[in-house]
Formats: sequence, C-alpha cells, structure tokens
Amino acid sequence: MNPLKVYQKGNEKTNSLIKSDGKLNCGELSFLSGNAWKHIAEMSAKVFLELTLKVRLITSVYIMACSGQEVKLALKTLPKAGIRSRPKILHQVQK
Repeated sequence: MNPLKVYQKGNEKTNSLIKSDGKLNCGELSFLSGNAWKHIAEMSAKVFLELTLKVRLITSVYIMACSGQEVKLALKTLPKAGIRSRPKILHQVQK
C-alpha cells in the first residue's frame, strides 16, 4: 500500500498537507499522532529531499534533520530516548 495514501487516510487534518503531485506542502505541520509520523517515516526519502525538516518533540528531545535518511535515522532513536507510543510531534518544515 502506498504510504502517502495511508498517511492521508490516517489523519483527515493532514490531507491538505499533501500536494496533488504527492509531495508534502511546505509550511508548519500540525500536531500528528505517532501513527501518522510512522507513515511519514515509511515514505520514500525523495519526499524530503527539497526540505529542511526541524523536528521538535514535546518530550523535549530535539532532533534536526536535513534529509529523508536523517529523518529515518532520527526515528530509530525515539525508542532509545524513552519515547514509545503515540508521541506528540510538532513539525516545522522549511524550504
């Protein structure tokens, strides 16, 4: 199943964040559930190539990511930081 479509169906509020070409809209993303973030992680790194992603976890863990690969690497560290189920995450996406 296409992760972009799963992501769209998973959280109705995020539908407007996906452009018709399948890329994420630039701008501030709203709070997402851990589930929606998992779907973002499953997307191809190509989605993130043109973006600088600044991820701030409400749990005070701070992650800076500049590419899809770095985002995936950061996600692997979440369990190590004691973050498990449905973390609240604020995404600030800039070009």
